[in-house]
Amino acid sequence: MMFNAKEVGQRIRERRMELSLSLPQAALELHLSADHLRKIEKGTRNPPLELLGPLSNYLDVSIQYLLSGEDEKVELIEQLDKVIHIIQDVKTKI
Repeated sequence: MMFNAKEVGQRIRERRMELSLSLPQAALELHLSADHLRKIEKGTRNPPLELLGPLSNYLDVSIQYLLSGEDEKVELIEQLDKVIHIIQDVKTKI
């Protein structure tokens, strides 16, 4: 797996927006300047290694997800959603 700063930044931005967090608010709470966070999200600046832990906690995702876009937790939730839909379908037929 090769590190891609642009993809990492895009995942950070998308997750921040999913949580309805403004860039200035997130930067303040992460103790960064808004400009620094903006550059990380655009992929023009790599996130410092020491920021990955706090960032993943703040965004409630794994470091693995930030770096690769893959997350076992997300996959398990998607599988659980499928099982719930199947159970609901069976329940309506009973």
